[in-house]
Amino acid sequence: MIVKSPIKRYKCPKYPKLLIFEQSMHSLCLKLRVYYTLILNKNRNIMKKLLIGAAAGIGLALVIYKLAESGKLDCVCDDLNKLSGQAKKKIKDGIDVGKNQLEYLKERAAYKSEQLSELADEVEKKVLDKLNKAKS
Repeated sequence: MIVKSPIKRYKCPKYPKLLIFEQSMHSLCLKLRVYYTLILNKNRNIMKKLLIGAAAGIGLALVIYKLAESGKLDCVCDDLNKLSGQAKKKIKDGIDVGKNQLEYLKERAAYKSEQLSELADEVEKKVLDKLNKAKS
């Protein structure tokens, strides 16, 4: 609810600019009040949502704590431990497979480079032999 503040208006023929300034300040104050109430309403909604979320989180944490205290979550913990162990094993296996593939590719590249160097040596020898035969 916006409340207008009473502003005394003096009609002063000597200073008409003062009256205009006073009116503009009054309209500015009214605009600021409107924006302020809009911002407050928006912040209230955000705060309301935050408090509801915090209450729900505390309630959920309390329920989980009570279930864990009574021992009803022990099987869940065992299942989670089993699943995490399997996930770790799969990750390690994947890393090992990647390392093996990299080693294989490295050996394959070295073998191909040796073959290419041997082929280049053979070609060089043949060219030199042909040049020597052509000279003689």
